[in-house]
Amino acid sequence: MATQSEVKAFLLEHLREQLAAAGVADPADELQLIDTGVIDSFGFLALVTAAEATFGIQLDVSQVDLGRLATIGGFAEIVSEAG
Repeated sequence: MATQSEVKAFLLEHLREQLAAAGVADPADELQLIDTGVIDSFGFLALVTAAEATFGIQLDVSQVDLGRLATIGGFAEIVSEAG
């Protein structure tokens, strides 16, 4: 089971270029990844797929609060809880 810190590290590494392009140097846990333009909906789906593969989990997005999943902190919580 991955910890929230491990998932956050994965997110920051996976989104490094997108965060830099959006001018986000130190992203807060509350950062809305889609609303702020860091990633689009296709990028979000790719991120979920990459997290599932990396952490050996399966997220049922119909059972998850998508608003929470779209933040760095919420994504880390949900993925760590799924493990």
